[in-house]
Amino acid sequence: MDFVAISYYQTSIMAASPDGLKTTEANLTRSIVNPYLEKSEWGWQIDPVGLRYALNTLYDRYHKPIFIVDCNPYKGRKWRNFPSNILYHVKK
Repeated sequence: MDFVAISYYQTSIMAASPDGLKTTEANLTRSIVNPYLEKSEWGWQIDPVGLRYALNTLYDRYHKPIFIVDCNPYKGRKWRNFPSNILYHVKK
């Protein structure tokens, strides 16, 4: 294997009882809304720390270059407008 390619869409939060909790909009699953995260125009939560965690885990496991080939919460946005908090957490 020469590299790792990933698509990162969103993180999910689960609860023993979702009664009274807001849920996210998703194509295949629903999860509990994390009140500390921003949402995309599609209602998907934007989680820079989750992306960083995924990148660290994959690098620790494979020690190969990682390419993010799709990151749907940012679809249609220009890279220069990419939220600075995402770049801050990924560069750490």
